[in-house]
Amino acid sequence: MLAMALPAFEVLLFASIAVERILLRNNPMATVRRLAVASSLASLLWLLVILLGFTSPSKRQSFFLTGMFVATAFNFLVLASVFVSRFAGALLLSFLHPLSAGVLLEPTVFQNPSQHVDAFTGGIIVLTALLLYLRAVDRSGRQFLGTSSLRFFRAFLRSWVSDHPDEIETLLERNSIPDTVTTNMLYLKNGGSPVVLVIPGVHPGPMHPIGSSDLPSQLFTHLSRRGWIPFIFHGISNHELNLPSRGMVEHYLASVGPTDLGPSVSSCSEPSTISKGKATVTGISFGDIALMTLTLSPNGMEDFPRTVSQRITNHATHLGYKRTIIIDAHNSLGTIPTEEDCTDAVQASQQLLVQLKASPQYPFKVGHAHSSALHLDLGDEIGPAGLGAIVIQVHEIKCALIASDSNNAAPGLREQILERYRSTPVKILEFCTSDTHFSAGKVMNVKGYSPLGAKTPLIQLTAALDTILEEAVKTLHPSVATSSSVTTELKVFGPHTLERFSKALDHVLNVAKKGGVILIAVVMIVLTILLTR
Repeated sequence: MLAMALPAFEVLLFASIAVERILLRNNPMATVRRLAVASSLASLLWLLVILLGFTSPSKRQSFFLTGMFVATAFNFLVLASVFVSRFAGALLLSFLHPLSAGVLLEPTVFQNPSQHVDAFTGGIIVLTALLLYLRAVDRSGRQFLGTSSLRFFRAFLRSWVSDHPDEIETLLERNSIPDTVTTNMLYLKNGGSPVVLVIPGVHPGPMHPIGSSDLPSQLFTHLSRRGWIPFIFHGISNHELNLPSRGMVEHYLASVGPTDLGPSVSSCSEPSTISKGKATVTGISFGDIALMTLTLSPNGMEDFPRTVSQRITNHATHLGYKRTIIIDAHNSLGTIPTEEDCTDAVQASQQLLVQLKASPQYPFKVGHAHSSALHLDLGDEIGPAGLGAIVIQVHEIKCALIASDSNNAAPGLREQILERYRSTPVKILEFCTSDTHFSAGKVMNVKGYSPLGAKTPLIQLTAALDTILEEAVKTLHPSVATSSSVTTELKVFGPHTLERFSKALDHVLNVAKKGGVILIAVVMIVLTILLTR
């Protein structure tokens, strides 16, 4: 009998998976593998309940029936949470395999249901408790999310697991707010295609593939197609300025271009650096254009708030600068800067602006090179916008600004790189990352990503930089500089969106934990009654 039962059970299992796949064919999450795993786990639970029945052979059929309901409940939990938006549809699908297998293997159970009232009653209680539990979880986040918790969860999974972010982006955009962002660009023209340093007013994030997660590579591709040689940096911004959807990213990209160009400048100052507290500020001025980088490295740092940029820009305007372009080097993984750190960065920047204003300016040359043209092995900690260098020669001084499409850098990596090139013909002024989130959420660690240097050996990175700098020096040519500033109206996360989603998650988890304890207690009570009656 067992020899026939097991093959029949397996045939019905695969048949039910095939039916589920057909009915859910438009759902990218519902792959055969995932449906098979869910059904197999449900069947395993059924088997465990049946094994409990061996302690009382006279109740074997009752435990078989109870196990069928437990398997159905597990199917219902998975289908309603992950695959199916309507509870009624999920419940019908969840019965597909357990009921068909039950009728085939133990038909007498269903022919004489009065003999198994306890099992039927217990199974109905378990399914009812689960339905109430899912409804409570589903409604718990509505006040924060503006939609049901499970719908948001399914939308998140479709994006994270199946790269289908449309639904989650719709929900995020609905909860975002209008804002105005400013993107600054510095153009360096040395006879060929213009080099453009782009400092976006938008922040990369929140995670791949949602919204502006891969903004640096999007900008790189967009500007490259227009005949420019782009280097994408990180502006003074934070996750409040994430774009919620790819449609909003397209709107932003369409606005980025050479508008409001100032006059060309053919001279620049020598670079200068000032440190105060944990802050280090490096800068160079092209006529009345100030270019600055800010870092707290080797101390850990996250995004500087926009108030830092505003305070520095206001002081620069007072000194007579027409344009102030500020790069957050974002090159040492850590926490959000304290108020003291921000004040030190502002004061160091103000001192540097005064120093640059008084510095003589000279004709300069510019060279550049980028990994996209050199086919270098960079590892998976550098995103699609690659690794590049802009070399500036003033007098006999050659210095380079490095742009890496990475999500931050391991603490100390910047210092190792700067020290490595301190005595070379080209000195590195600053090593900057774009803070791309192209892989955020895809790495199995607490952060959900790897900063540059966590896995990539320093020798591999410096070998790539050696090649890039060598190529950049070959292209040195007398240059002029000009700049532009683009203001764009967009919908961004805003200061409260992330907080609202965080509160929603906390509330939903609390409801899920408390309800889960009650649900487990219900199942244990049902099984205990069956064993003791």
